[in-house]
Amino acid sequence: MIKAIKRSPIIFYIILTLTFVFATLEMLGGFRGLGSLEAMDQAQIARNISLGRGNTSNFIRPLVFNDLANASGLHIDKSEEELKHIILLKDDMQFKLQKEGQVAASDKLSLPYIANTQYAPLYIWMEAGIFKTLNILGADLWANMSDGQMIYTADRILAILSCLFFIASVILSYTLLVRLFDPTIALFSCIFMIISSTFLSYAISGLPIMFMLFLFTIACHNLLTAIEKDQSKESAMLPMCIVGICFALICITGWLGLWPLVGLLVFITYHFKSKPIYLVPIIVSVLLAISPVFYLNYQASGSIAGSAIYSIYTSFLGDDSIVYRAINSSDVGMQVGTIFNTFFTQVLTRIEDLYDQLGKIILAPVFFLALFHTFKIKATQSMKWALLIMWAFTFIGVSLFTPIDQLSSGQLQLLFSVLFSGYGLAFILVLAARLPEKRQKLARIMVFSVVLIFTALPFILTVPDKVAIGQRLMESGRPLWPPYFAYGLNKTLDENTKQNDIILSDQPWAVAWYANRPALWVPKQMDQYKKINQLLNLKHQHVAGLLVSPSSIMDEPLPKVQQTYGEFTPFMLEGAIVDITQSEKPVYITDVAPSSLPFANKLKKHDARIKILKNQLIFYRNEEE
Repeated sequence: MIKAIKRSPIIFYIILTLTFVFATLEMLGGFRGLGSLEAMDQAQIARNISLGRGNTSNFIRPLVFNDLANASGLHIDKSEEELKHIILLKDDMQFKLQKEGQVAASDKLSLPYIANTQYAPLYIWMEAGIFKTLNILGADLWANMSDGQMIYTADRILAILSCLFFIASVILSYTLLVRLFDPTIALFSCIFMIISSTFLSYAISGLPIMFMLFLFTIACHNLLTAIEKDQSKESAMLPMCIVGICFALICITGWLGLWPLVGLLVFITYHFKSKPIYLVPIIVSVLLAISPVFYLNYQASGSIAGSAIYSIYTSFLGDDSIVYRAINSSDVGMQVGTIFNTFFTQVLTRIEDLYDQLGKIILAPVFFLALFHTFKIKATQSMKWALLIMWAFTFIGVSLFTPIDQLSSGQLQLLFSVLFSGYGLAFILVLAARLPEKRQKLARIMVFSVVLIFTALPFILTVPDKVAIGQRLMESGRPLWPPYFAYGLNKTLDENTKQNDIILSDQPWAVAWYANRPALWVPKQMDQYKKINQLLNLKHQHVAGLLVSPSSIMDEPLPKVQQTYGEFTPFMLEGAIVDITQSEKPVYITDVAPSSLPFANKLKKHDARIKILKNQLIFYRNEEE
């Protein structure tokens, strides 16, 4: 790695400077707060850890709630009297065990914060460590946002963290590409990465994918070293150990990291046929990393996979809300035929969108043409097949578990983009070298120019706006509205609810993060909410009200809104209807809604509705009697 920098110090500093400039520009002008459900969800779990609440979540999914209730023996379909009796018996047993000096079994449904078994833990614990350190140093991260502040301070911290890993990944990618090819190919491949709008979006997303890219690039460095050592008849055990550690860390950062791991094991088995011992450090490292996590998941939920197992439904159905707002997985409606049909549809769609999936770097898909070319450097040739096999398994895993066009850490094809583009560029330059000598220079210039323009164009078109916004709103920032209004959630909900009050919402991930309140996702049906609320009351938990945001109706036709929210639809539509009718006489449809609506008898009170942002972000209060 150091040798690669010494070979081309000027180019290295050019790459470093460009990365800082583009990342800074994106942070100042493009950052509007966390825009991903997953990023907010992981962040609020990290905050709970830093505040001493353990690996718990403020985000209560009905499906996960029911699973934990069942694991605790509290089946929500039972009557109130039966549930009371079960809770009393459990409390008596706990008391007796504690009195006898024995360790009482923990309640799997420990409210108001529930155990996190949704995400791999490494990046969350890293975020928690940063939060804890900053608080120890005197930064009050969890104070209410001040007037005029539009972006949550912790959002900026998380964006800077992922941005730093992006910068480190660019530097490592450059040194790796120098080893594989030469400084020119390394330079342009990294520039493609730096100016890619997709990479820049992920760089400030607060998601762990840039950290995974950082680890993956280190793993590829050491895999290349192992290949070179094996070719020179030296032992490659040390670099293989490092590869194993990196993939172990990738797997406990995002569970989809298990798919490229399988590809890696297949490649090692094939390439190092005479030395199967090289598989051992990788398998042992991964098992040592994931075993404690699986054990903790089992302790918390009764399942080693926890609630992450439902992500396969999310991919096939294309929407988290369809899955997690149901109470039972049987209500989701997945059939074997649907699984196969949807999987093949996903595969075909991803093949069609390969350019987007690989970070919108135009030369990345050319990698597949480069497979037909034999590179002179043996290690470069071998590394080509390693990347192909790892990508192939990653492609299958992403198609199974990650919805298309969703900003998430599951889009692992990005890990391969810059290396693919390096191979693609090398292949194009080989073809250009076969032209007559007079045309070679022109061909090279045209290749670099066209690729740079097409890769940079999406970002370049936004630069003037980002510069203007960065200058005008550097301190306050511009909120990601709609659908998120951090200031309103953070301050208004804090002033009108208690710390452990549960808030029913159509964007509970945002409530959990910005308001620091337990948030229940609006269930699919009213009777499901009533069953959940009954158990919450028996566990001495209070639903403080319902927060309705544009998340419910943004870009959705009315029939879809009605199908999605059922009897909750009047709440979702009321703000829009008030906006339409307020010039004459505002119509509040929940005033005439059936009594089956939650806290319907309180809706006619003058202070029942708190309009956080006009009629588009409304909190319906449920004051205790």
